[in-house]
Amino acid sequence: MAAYKRAETRVKRIKGFYRHLAVYLVVNSMIVILGFGGLNAISGSSTELDSDFTVWIVWNIVGTPLLWGIGLVIHWFCVFGPGWRFVRNWEKRQLQRFLQEENRGGWMENRG
Repeated sequence: MAAYKRAETRVKRIKGFYRHLAVYLVVNSMIVILGFGGLNAISGSSTELDSDFTVWIVWNIVGTPLLWGIGLVIHWFCVFGPGWRFVRNWEKRQLQRFLQEENRGGWMENRG
């Protein structure tokens, strides 16, 4: 039963990552397409744009996918990355140690 729970948790984590990836692709595609399209429409008008405003808009159009992408990469490492297994192994070792101490009756003595 424990193996089933671990597998179920892993599937949920993978599913969560792919949902995150899909939302990232849809939202950031819209930001880039609409952002640069709007910028081109504004710059094509007869009014002159402030160069600082243009730089600010471009940084927002590019910065959102970039920063969100960093978060997506971190999410990928948490789900698929080999570097995080040491944390899970450490947690398992700590749980086993605490369970052994509790079975010996030593856990309650060490609390105070």
